[in-house]
Amino acid sequence: MQDLKSDWRQVPIRSVVRQVRESVRTQPNNSYRLLGVRWYGQGPFIREEVTTASSKATRLYPVRPGQFIYNRLFAWKGSFGVVAGDLDGCFVSGEFPLFESDPSQLLVDYLFLYMNRPSVWESIEIESTGSTSVSRNRWKEERFLEKLILLPSTAEQRRIVDLMSSVDSYVAALQQQADAARSARSAVLSELLSAGGDDWTETTLGDIVEFGRERLDPRLLNPDELLCHWSIPALDEFNGPITEPAKQIGSHKFRVKQNAVIYSLLNPRIPRFALVAGGANVVCSTEFAVMYPSSKVDPRFLFVLGSSSLFQANVASSANGTTKSRERVRPSDLEGMQVRLPPIDVQQSIVDVVFSMDEVTQSADKAVVDAKNLRSGLLSDLLSGAHEIPESYDRLLGAA
Repeated sequence: MQDLKSDWRQVPIRSVVRQVRESVRTQPNNSYRLLGVRWYGQGPFIREEVTTASSKATRLYPVRPGQFIYNRLFAWKGSFGVVAGDLDGCFVSGEFPLFESDPSQLLVDYLFLYMNRPSVWESIEIESTGSTSVSRNRWKEERFLEKLILLPSTAEQRRIVDLMSSVDSYVAALQQQADAARSARSAVLSELLSAGGDDWTETTLGDIVEFGRERLDPRLLNPDELLCHWSIPALDEFNGPITEPAKQIGSHKFRVKQNAVIYSLLNPRIPRFALVAGGANVVCSTEFAVMYPSSKVDPRFLFVLGSSSLFQANVASSANGTTKSRERVRPSDLEGMQVRLPPIDVQQSIVDVVFSMDEVTQSADKAVVDAKNLRSGLLSDLLSGAHEIPESYDRLLGAA
């Protein structure tokens, strides 16, 4: 550990917080708004409203603004937060311990910053105990209270909290710009695809692409071939494909030729597709439909078409499955999907517009990632105890 400034000290959290254990017995004629705590430091939210008829809980714990809260089951996922004023009067179950800090020694927002770091989450995961390795790892209150925290003066804590709040506002503004660019792209694409004309053709996807996969003997994989697959994002969130050495993944693989569009058949409510451009050495698993455009279709237009909200809605409406997480689309469903196809020169014009907007979106996304990395490094430095914000910052704060 680096040398600490003279007014910094390392103390167990139990010395600067008090656990709040007040509970109420549930009543038959009352309803109770229950809180959850989102992962990755996203804080508490109203999860559901229950009654004694819909919940087996006989006792619940009321929350108050300014209390520190976490989820014992998912502390290792960064499920920490501070109760906001608009959540006053809500309740939690016993899986969500509540704490009040001693304001003369610890600002609750400083505690949140301290706990809201991936390095802390990793240490919690190691300490957690439970019946499974994924969803039942409980980080008990004793572990939390025993954890050591570096504390500067409350004045320095306030400076750190304020500075990080300004950085968070900057990151949020960048994220809004990225979201606006993505929304604009979607709106423009919808407008371009609905323009129509006498030279546009009403057809089906099966008439303009060839569905096919070349079965591949795993023993014949080239060292530089990559498997294309997706992680599982939150519902309605799009994320791009992951590529990694194909030899590390399974045995059922298909080689994908150049200028193909691959489309995930699983969980179709989450749009997952990719254009395999020239020069790529890619294989995929059985969860994908592989589409090769005919001479009537620019491969890039097929990719753009697949990213449109109308196409995604049509795919989702044809899905089969018992739950949203188990839904899948059959290649035959894709083959019969109706599409409006413009002439090839119009396709290329549409692609040029959309790809130029994609460049703007990608640039905005990169700015968000860079800002988050900057935030992470700054927070680590500020919480290390080796640096301090000068007192002159207080004059700037007062003038703001």
